[in-house]
Amino acid sequence: MRERLKLVFRQYETRERQFEAVVRSKDLEILLARARAEQSVLKHLSVEALRNLALTLSIRSPASFARRARALAGEAQELSDEVEELSLSLATLRCSQDDVRVLLFCETIL
Repeated sequence: MRERLKLVFRQYETRERQFEAVVRSKDLEILLARARAEQSVLKHLSVEALRNLALTLSIRSPASFARRARALAGEAQELSDEVEELSLSLATLRCSQDDVRVLLFCETIL
């Protein structure tokens, strides 16, 4: 009876970890979707900003145009890095979910 209770408790803990991993996975998917949306908006805004700068180039100096272009490129790179980081985190979390499922299956068999 004692061994059975230990087994049930371990299964409960394993299922709890799986549930937490699923919740974290969903959170990461949401963050990834938001980051991609922000990247898309920034890319669109960057194009619009570059068009506006091209129109007002006669007023602004070429140096300010170059600074703004570098700043926009830096922002786009940061967002791209963030999307990549979130993708890697999501992949890692999915792997850990698979590990938890295997543990659950093995404990059920035993």
